[in-house]
Amino acid sequence: MGLNDDTLDTCFFKLKLDYSKFQSLATGEFISERRSIGGLTWATGCFPRGLTGTNNGECLSLVVAIVGRYRYAMKAIFHASVMGRDGTPSLSHVNGATQVIITYKPGDNNSRTAWLEKFMKRSDLESNYFVDGYVTFICGITVLPDEDRISVPTSDLGNHLGNLLDCSDGSDVSFSVGGETFRAHRAVFAARSPVFKAQLFGSMADAKMDCITLHDIQPATLKILLKFMYTDALPTDKELDSSSSSPATTVELLQHLLAAADMYHLDRLKLMCAQKLCDRVMVDNVATMLGCAETYSCPELKKQCMDFVMVEKNFKMAVPETIQNLLRFIYTNALPVGDEELVKSSSAIKSLQNLLAAADMYHLERLKIMSAVMRAEIMGACIVGHGCFDDMFLLNCTNCPELKDVCIDFFLADKNFRRQC
Repeated sequence: MGLNDDTLDTCFFKLKLDYSKFQSLATGEFISERRSIGGLTWATGCFPRGLTGTNNGECLSLVVAIVGRYRYAMKAIFHASVMGRDGTPSLSHVNGATQVIITYKPGDNNSRTAWLEKFMKRSDLESNYFVDGYVTFICGITVLPDEDRISVPTSDLGNHLGNLLDCSDGSDVSFSVGGETFRAHRAVFAARSPVFKAQLFGSMADAKMDCITLHDIQPATLKILLKFMYTDALPTDKELDSSSSSPATTVELLQHLLAAADMYHLDRLKLMCAQKLCDRVMVDNVATMLGCAETYSCPELKKQCMDFVMVEKNFKMAVPETIQNLLRFIYTNALPVGDEELVKSSSAIKSLQNLLAAADMYHLERLKIMSAVMRAEIMGACIVGHGCFDDMFLLNCTNCPELKDVCIDFFLADKNFRRQC
């Protein structure tokens, strides 16, 4: 947004002051910061002992000013409050006005600056608002649209290019995907993607072909990709959901689109897909989304998935038990100890077998021995050798002599041998 728009351009920011500097300044001396808002550079500052000698320096003043020259007249509102010790803005001890209007006129230097001259008593500020040696003012600047200037509509280039895609006027290349053909313009694709530029205008054989077959992309994905190439936009969430048979299908479509964006180096499209996928992360799809983020180097989506999984209830529902136990061991060097009957159950035996295999795969020798010991304890608790045949097969694969000896001893016991055979 800028000053040519009919919309308001507002920025809120913090002005944080060090008490030691605050105390050392005399009347008329100030602390200031600069920032860009609405296409202009603004300076905001605080006079701890006031702008002038009135009130014996008991009141502090806040100031805002336009830095440099601007060729048009404009108006803006400067408003301020002070951060309370509870972390919320407060106006409890404000003496004067909390906002002021800046009416700037080109060539009039006095119109650049506006004041909140007696904003607050220093004694009230020091008694109620300093935290760890600092006081924080919450300031805002709202740049108002100039009613006297000609209003220029927003760009409609995307709409025009989108119409060009719909009617295919002047198209000079087509893409064949899954039995469907899509007409396009080489110049547009080359301008949008360095990969397509090399493919359509480089030394590749495709540069001389009128119809190019694209692999690793589906027709529905290419249709949305074309819309982005010409309009720099994606279908709305409502359009995406209505075109899919289920939410899961929408997620799958967005994952395919993210993969295409990565393939053709369309960084903006990649982030747009990641944003939509982040809004759709659930227990049922977080694993595939995390895999998608890893495969196509999308750290934004990966972070969202990891944050989701780290919530305990989501972790238990989304992550298989073997992985949960593996992660628990990696972080705590221990295995979970559950209810006695649960530990003796067939599901617990299968879980220990899976954990033993994982420990062998990742060379976690301590975990391997712990799993073997716990499995041996179950075997010795009159479980009738449940799962022993699976154990013997597993032991040949994972090289665990400790548990192998226990299994052999178990089989050699006459009653167990008869029951197993």
